[in-house]
Amino acid sequence: MRAVRLVLIPIFALILAVGAGSAVYASNNASWSVSYNVATATSMVETTAPFNFGTVMPGVLTASTPNDLSISTNDPAGIQITASSATTAESGASPCVPDASRTVDGSSIVLTPTPVTNGTTATKGTASAPGNLGAPYNLFSAVPTEQGAYDEVMGAQIVAPANVKANSTGCSYTLPVNFVLVAQ
Repeated sequence: MRAVRLVLIPIFALILAVGAGSAVYASNNASWSVSYNVATATSMVETTAPFNFGTVMPGVLTASTPNDLSISTNDPAGIQITASSATTAESGASPCVPDASRTVDGSSIVLTPTPVTNGTTATKGTASAPGNLGAPYNLFSAVPTEQGAYDEVMGAQIVAPANVKANSTGCSYTLPVNFVLVAQ
């Protein structure tokens, strides 16, 4: 009897181990999950040539000239565009001899933004009231949440300060205007 037990116990243990292992691998279903993030992608291109307002009268607001920014974004939270300018001295090609004391700043540039156009998915945003670029200026009081490609059209005007110095011969004031696209 003892000999039978010595043979049957290892055989029974082997059958149990193989059976248990088979139960683990017997399933014909499996599942797993995949997670990923999509980065926010925004871009902006100015599609209008630089402005040249020609000769302006100090203290007099010029007619509005349209400017167009082409925007592309996948950000459902929306975007803000901040415009700014810097103080600049007169400049120009010959015969201009620039006078560094003749300067103007961004406060002479007045922008009139509009809600965005050409988008298809969400709110067009609310344009800010017209403002000058003496300090950074947000184009929207309520941001557009449009996705895809769309446009921001704004009017630009110049009001040269009443005390601005006339340019030297052949010179002009050229103000840089920077637009920064800010994801919300």
